[in-house]
Amino acid sequence: MIFMATSLLPEWACKSTLKEPDFVGAKNFTIGKFGLQESYIGMDLFYFNPNGFKLQLKNANLDVFLENRFVGKTLLDTLLDIPSKDTFSIPVKMSVNMKNLFPNLLTLALKEEVEVKMEGTAKVSKSGITMNIPVHYTGKHKIVF
Repeated sequence: MIFMATSLLPEWACKSTLKEPDFVGAKNFTIGKFGLQESYIGMDLFYFNPNGFKLQLKNANLDVFLENRFVGKTLLDTLLDIPSKDTFSIPVKMSVNMKNLFPNLLTLALKEEVEVKMEGTAKVSKSGITMNIPVHYTGKHKIVF
C-alpha cells in the first residue's frame, strides 16, 4: 500500500505543477492536397512552454474550429522535445472537411481576424512519467487564404 502511494506521488506532483503551453501563432501555411471533399493543409504552430522544465510531446489529437465551425482534425504522432521557458514549433498536417469550410469561406476571408479554437488531448512526458493533458485554446488570429 505504501509503495503504491509513493509510486503515484511523482505523477500527482507533476500534474499539479504542469502548465499548459501558450499558443503564440501559426506560420508557414501550405496546401498539400486541395479537393472538393477533403483537403490537406500544413502549418507550423508556435507555442511557449511556461514550465521551468523540458517536456516531450509524444502525440496530440486536436479538433480545429474556425468561428465555432468544425473544419478538421490534426494528428501529431512524432516525438518532439519541448525546451523549458522557451518558444517551440510543432509542424502539423490537418485534414479539412471542405463541406464544413465552403459555406463560410467568403465570410472568413473578409474578416480581419478569425476565432480559432482547438480542443483535444496531448500526451506529454517528463522524466519517464507520461500523461494525457487536455488542450483547450481559443483566440483571434489573422488567417491568409
